[in-house]
Amino acid sequence: MSASKTRFAFVSAMGGSPWGGSEELWSQAAGRLATEGYPVAASVHFWGRLHPNLEALEKAGAVLQRRAPNSLLWQRGLAQLLRQPWAPFASRWAKRLLLRLHPTFVCISQGAASDGLHWMLACLEAGVPYVVIAHSVSPWLWPQDEIAEQLLRGYQGAKRCFFVSGKSKELFEDQVGEELTNARVVRNPFKVPYDVNLPWPDCALGWRLACLGLLEPTTKGQDLLLRVLGKDKWRQRPIKVSLYGGGPCEGTLRRMHKRLGLENVEFKGQTEDIAQVWKENHALLITSRVENMPLALVEAMLCSRVPIVPDVGGITELVEHGRNGFVAPAPTVELLAAVLEEAWQRREDWEAMGMAARKRVVSLVPPDPVKDFCEQLLALAAS
Repeated sequence: MSASKTRFAFVSAMGGSPWGGSEELWSQAAGRLATEGYPVAASVHFWGRLHPNLEALEKAGAVLQRRAPNSLLWQRGLAQLLRQPWAPFASRWAKRLLLRLHPTFVCISQGAASDGLHWMLACLEAGVPYVVIAHSVSPWLWPQDEIAEQLLRGYQGAKRCFFVSGKSKELFEDQVGEELTNARVVRNPFKVPYDVNLPWPDCALGWRLACLGLLEPTTKGQDLLLRVLGKDKWRQRPIKVSLYGGGPCEGTLRRMHKRLGLENVEFKGQTEDIAQVWKENHALLITSRVENMPLALVEAMLCSRVPIVPDVGGITELVEHGRNGFVAPAPTVELLAAVLEEAWQRREDWEAMGMAARKRVVSLVPPDPVKDFCEQLLALAAS
């Protein structure tokens, strides 16, 4: 079938919140294809009000199928009541929803790597070609054998399975036990101009570092950051760290911040103006316990700011220790403290290292990831 006759259906499998970083790629690709005249439908969780990005997608001509956020919970309960295996039950439910969209090609977008399993199985059962995106693969969530075998079937059955970093792909292959020959790395859209050129911030009043992300220490590790900056030497140095973002643990982190008496750390809240963040800050500080390919890292490097990061996920695919950033071997208080100390001792090199960071990221990340993704979808649909 030629791509011009393709009816695209995008499925968002993320159900934990109304929106997240994993929603940007599929929704922007769907909007671009709809604008170019392709029939596009999208199956999304509906939280009582559409997110502005989904409203824009609908205005672009896409048909939205709304699913209740807790629909899988009562489906699982019904399956248990009827004493039916969950996976086949869920895939039949997904198949019914999917066929109402009359797709000829499906894109399944997931936050975690197993969120869309029942949608993959539904596509296989319905004989509809599909691709799948895994935005997050966690080293803490290994599937048990039965689920791993189903995941392997779902991923191998896809025309293409996309991961946001090579390390994420390798970890998932370990989790299912086999190599995926149909896997590729895909880049997410970013929120700064690709050709951004910001002046280096004034250092006269001290050095400023930014930590951007969901305030949720289980994955993002802000507790480690507060512990490091609570050490006496950091209290005495001209340095300020700003936390940008909100999240389910903001209150806990604020209480920890107050208990430790950290005058060198401030909470800045949510912001959409990422370029303004990097007009004011010299370096990016990541202390995450789990990452795949942080968008904050890509944006900071595009803005020629030096990253100070742990070796988790695909971070070291972009950051080379001592050349364009500083990398701790693991996210622990001791190792993060050591790498931050090394960075501090080389702070006069930060501007040059930031320029090297930009050179590195533009060699690996395309100017328009959405355009590249759409082209891949069209090629796969036409093959």
